[in-house]
Amino acid sequence: MRETKLTMSNKTKYVLTDEHRAQQKPWADKWISVAMSTAPMSAKEKADAAGYVYKLYEAADLKRPEDVLFVKSPFAMVVAGGFAAAICEMGKDAPLTVVELVNRLNSGELNSTMGDSNWYMTPYNIKALSASLGLGQLGAECVRQSHRMWNGGNQWAGWSSYISFFRYIAKIDIDYSKWDCYEKLTEISGPRVVHSKFCIISDRPEVLTVNERNQPHGEGKAFCKWRDGSALYSVNGVRVPAYIIDNPSKLTVAIIESESNLEVRRVMIDVYGREKYILDSNSEIVNVDDFGTLYKKSLTGDEELWMVKVVNSTPEPDGTFKDYFIRVDPKSYGGLKTARAAVASTWRKADGSMLFKSPDDYVCEVET
Repeated sequence: MRETKLTMSNKTKYVLTDEHRAQQKPWADKWISVAMSTAPMSAKEKADAAGYVYKLYEAADLKRPEDVLFVKSPFAMVVAGGFAAAICEMGKDAPLTVVELVNRLNSGELNSTMGDSNWYMTPYNIKALSASLGLGQLGAECVRQSHRMWNGGNQWAGWSSYISFFRYIAKIDIDYSKWDCYEKLTEISGPRVVHSKFCIISDRPEVLTVNERNQPHGEGKAFCKWRDGSALYSVNGVRVPAYIIDNPSKLTVAIIESESNLEVRRVMIDVYGREKYILDSNSEIVNVDDFGTLYKKSLTGDEELWMVKVVNSTPEPDGTFKDYFIRVDPKSYGGLKTARAAVASTWRKADGSMLFKSPDDYVCEVET
């Protein structure tokens, strides 16, 4: 039996058996399903969660919070958490209580017009909302700092998966009593903000999608969306601004070329259309011959974009001939210099090597 030895601080050695290893994938799948859950929290889960929060504070030797409250999204959670912290700081001078704040948020009364920001869609205009509630700059600043209170939840399932494996599968004999409440909260609730006087817990999302590689991805829509309309956007694992998906017509060459994040800029070009970008961005024409037009676009901090434009020899129903743009590797044939070489480089064998030894060997006799 192959063994993996685990050394604890007290020098006790534990061994993972083959039977333990056989359970690793099923155990991971169990916790992935927890992290990916889109089921709304039930009344029972909320009641249980409140009880586990009290135990969590007790385990940390803290006084139990005065309020355990629930909101519809992490966005509502950080808004509520920040404003609630401001309310606690203001004390008797606060214009409303924490409970009143959360009730008004949950009712939708405090929602502003839904609009996009740099990275997400949210119905909360923080500065305007803080001012309207009488919390002023303090409220807005507390929201900005609210990430400091963020803790746990089902989308932080990694640690719960890891520790619970050794609790239930490998069965390392240690005291899990203080850990238990954290593990249970992971299973039944979203993230939370924790404060000495309150704990505010977010519901799970309504939509949560990934691509075939388990990267956050929404096909033409938000990959993660909550029941208050808040949403996050990602294209094959790359987080992008909301408008790129919901309102791509806002994209311009200037916006694309001012984006400093290379991965985001590549997504922008794909959404804008590589062909359109090549034409609209005054790309350099490297060569024009009977086989097409070879373009080069230099991108700050990134590899150059080379594309060859070819014309379909078969006319469209209206008699026009459609242009096609193909991205090519500029290093092909020791460095592309002609459109003919660019087109020839697109013909490859099954192993990825060039079909034609030389671009001159490429003669377009029959198109399919």
